[in-house]
Formats: sequence, C-alpha cells, structure tokens
Amino acid sequence: MSETHRKKLAKIRPSEELRISGNVWTLTTRSELGDHEITFTLGEPVPATILYGGPDGTTVFTKDGGNKLVQTFRFEGKTATIIREYSNGRMKVSCATNGVSAERWYTGG
Repeated sequence: MSETHRKKLAKIRPSEELRISGNVWTLTTRSELGDHEITFTLGEPVPATILYGGPDGTTVFTKDGGNKLVQTFRFEGKTATIIREYSNGRMKVSCATNGVSAERWYTGG
C-alpha cells in the first residue's frame, strides 16, 4: 500500500452499523471512500476484501465476552485481527497484522 493511500485512509471517519437477526449478523461500514457490507454467522469463514482496495481473503467473526467482536482476516498468507470493543456508547477498534498495531476510538452519534 502506498504512502498516499495510507494517508488517505488515516483521514477517513467511518461509521459502522451492526445488525443481528437470529444468528445472522450484518456489519455495514460507511465512509467518504464508499460503503461496505458483510453478512456472517459467528465462527464461520466468509469471503471478504479488506476495505478500500485491499486484497481478497476470508474472514471469521467471533465474540469475546459480551462486548467484543473479533474479526480474523486471512489474506495472501498473512493474518490481520480487528477487535471491536463496545462500551458506554463508544467503540474501541484495535487492529494488528505483521507485528504492527493501531487503535482508534469512535463515539456513537
């Protein structure tokens, strides 16, 4: 990924909506760069693309306790983990891959 692409991604302010219907979950992400929606069942791999032009792979969502949604994404022989932790109207997103990690906080609107 180019430095220009990284800088552009660092400036976006996405919104996420998580809907649950029975055991089917749908995560919708919206931002200035476009919208992305993924539907899944916990523990089952589904085809996925890293947002905003990343590679294709598979992803599995699991729950960790009552307030954490863990997404494990496998692509090109690599693994990325995204943990969304929900608490008091806020969401903490922790991402890690190849020894690099990042953390962002979001407030509900």
